[in-house]
Amino acid sequence: MVQTPASFVLDKSQHNISVSCKKECYQDAVGIIPSHTDTMTAGNVLVGGVVGLAVDAASGAMNKYNDTNQISMVPIPACKPKPI
Repeated sequence: MVQTPASFVLDKSQHNISVSCKKECYQDAVGIIPSHTDTMTAGNVLVGGVVGLAVDAASGAMNKYNDTNQISMVPIPACKPKPI
């Protein structure tokens, strides 16, 4: 859990990441940070061959996430935030 604005580092993985955003006076928002194959994978096949490709695929090393992701949150009309 982080408070926006925020940044964090994700380890490479073959799995997409589900994100849920909540803020007072805004509708909850959900999104997915997709994992996709890194462009350097083709070079790994030439250097490491099929074995290197299999290891990278199993470990998620050939995948990456986008550098930036945005999840839009819609304000709730007429909502008044609670005083702190």
